[in-house]
Amino acid sequence: MADSYPAITRILTESFGVEADALRPDATFDELELDSLALVELSLLLEERTGHRLEELPATATLAEATAAVDRLVAGEAEPAPAAADAGTSAPTAVPTAADSVAGEPAPTAADSATTTGAGR
Repeated sequence: MADSYPAITRILTESFGVEADALRPDATFDELELDSLALVELSLLLEERTGHRLEELPATATLAEATAAVDRLVAGEAEPAPAAADAGTSAPTAVPTAADSVAGEPAPTAADSATTTGAGR
């Protein structure tokens, strides 16, 4: 089995109380009695360990399929989690909203900002 299999089985036994003898590559999460909330939590724990967001794990997925998915992520064959991917990008530009306007005046626009700072001159 691939590199992440021991990590996945350790999480399942330690965090979810799955019996070690129930863990085999062809076991599905449904067979292991993990509900959708547990699968989301498992995905988050795997993301914390690998730095990569795992696509939603269906209850019908086997441990071998989950292992393959994690190993592909770690090997760089899939996109990293958004937090890791966005680390080198610039901050988003604020978009004015109605809450930004002054009592009954329209919200400022990017054009207003350019003219008041002199950028539009």
